[in-house]
Amino acid sequence: MDKKILTGILTVLVIFSSLIVIRFLSPEDNWICVDGEWAKHGSPSAEKPAENCLKDQVLQDAVKNIEVNYAVYFSNNKLDPEASCIKVFPVLISAVNSEGIDLKKILEVLLQGVTEKEKADGYYSSIPENVKINSINRSGNVITIDFSKDIEKNSGGSCRVGAIRAQIYWTVINFDKSVRSVNISVEGETEKALQP
Repeated sequence: MDKKILTGILTVLVIFSSLIVIRFLSPEDNWICVDGEWAKHGSPSAEKPAENCLKDQVLQDAVKNIEVNYAVYFSNNKLDPEASCIKVFPVLISAVNSEGIDLKKILEVLLQGVTEKEKADGYYSSIPENVKINSINRSGNVITIDFSKDIEKNSGGSCRVGAIRAQIYWTVINFDKSVRSVNISVEGETEKALQP
């Protein structure tokens, strides 16, 4: 027999054998839980599982509905009676995991300011009212947040500007520990943003 023909036959046999091994050893033939019912995936050799597949779904739903705490940062005249400008303190907020908490939502909570209870506890915000977030951009471990011009309303003085920057910085850093730098811009302008 010719050597080329023998090599061709052996190659075909190796490929065919490999496909058979892959077919019978692959985990594709299994029972999977779909909408609370067991469904065949391929041709499973095992019988349909006896246990209720809903427990997997219930576990997934439970994880989605776990309450998670985040912090937003405010100044506090009781915890810092000397009003050291850039010293801010966390206020915990709770959110359900399924709400898709992201940095923008956390910053929107910060922009809403303090509640009456928090105010009674000495917390206050240096961020003016009606401030909006125009955009949030990330480049590596640097976050740039662009705010509406309202953030500069009545924000003259280095102490107030420092407090606004501290509130934003610590809220962002607490939410995402991988962030190393927070840049603030106003209506796209970075250089003159929040200057005393």
